[in-house]
Amino acid sequence: MRLLAALLVLLALAFASGCGSKSSSSAGGSGGPGSALAPATPHIHFAKTKFLIHAGLAFGAFHRYLYKPLREGDFSRPLQHKLALVKAAAAVAFIVHELRIAREDAQASAVLRRLFSPLGALAGSVGALAAGLKAGHPDGTAVSSANGAIGSIESLASSAGARVTEHAPTLS
Repeated sequence: MRLLAALLVLLALAFASGCGSKSSSSAGGSGGPGSALAPATPHIHFAKTKFLIHAGLAFGAFHRYLYKPLREGDFSRPLQHKLALVKAAAAVAFIVHELRIAREDAQASAVLRRLFSPLGALAGSVGALAAGLKAGHPDGTAVSSANGAIGSIESLASSAGARVTEHAPTLS
């Protein structure tokens, strides 16, 4: 029962936080001559704060459900193997979702805009891990490389004045 309640709260937070107000700033809305030069950057209120929340959740879930179990050998133990794989597969879907939201928030923030491309690349590499998890054999080098990408994104964000604090969602 606790697991179901925690999962419902987690899903509600994920969907509610993704429903920020976004609006484009087009003058007139008819696509005049200046609209082709207008930036396609969405306007998100508190973009830096939202980035820190979503990136922290994504990075925390990655370390808790993918990196740490792989390092400790949980994917190779016969009795824990299936449960660890199911948790990791669910975590991949959650991580990719949070990274996409963090990417939008980074694009909307002038301070964090340079993190837009690395976040997209990280979302793609974490998403590619799903195939290995479905087959029952996660790719250790891909997980290690994603961990390195997370470290570089965290250092870039920190140098921009936005220190990411990892928050791992719990299932129990």
